[in-house]
Amino acid sequence: NNAGIAFKVNATEPFGEQAEVTMRTNFWGTLWVCHALFPLLRPNARVVNVSSFVSKRSLDKCSPELQAKLRRTDMADEELCLMMGEFVTAAQSGAHEAQGWPNSAYGTSKIGVTVLSRIQARVLSETRSGDGILLNACCPGW
Repeated sequence: NNAGIAFKVNATEPFGEQAEVTMRTNFWGTLWVCHALFPLLRPNARVVNVSSFVSKRSLDKCSPELQAKLRRTDMADEELCLMMGEFVTAAQSGAHEAQGWPNSAYGTSKIGVTVLSRIQARVLSETRSGDGILLNACCPGW
């Protein structure tokens, strides 16, 4: 799953719009494709979600409270979806940094992809434990 867009640094669109469009493509697009295709996975399937090294840098810029939430190993995808929606809402009102989010729509969307991948890997191992399905996220760099 390689969904990825980023606005240029000098983009004129308001940050809230950038956050909404970026999250819809990078995070929600990945989630929706996974929901559609996971029922088709055969035993020993391999899934790779493409994240970014920017996700780590962006996570480091989150408040300690947000970092702790995003690093939880028991998070459900519904909770992550709520958090990603909260980021977009906060970005649209200009309150994202005050709420502990980084000032990067791309970075936050890729935090979402990385955390989603951890959740999906855990859920697949619990619900299809004998199938040997492997799910990873990668950060290819350039």
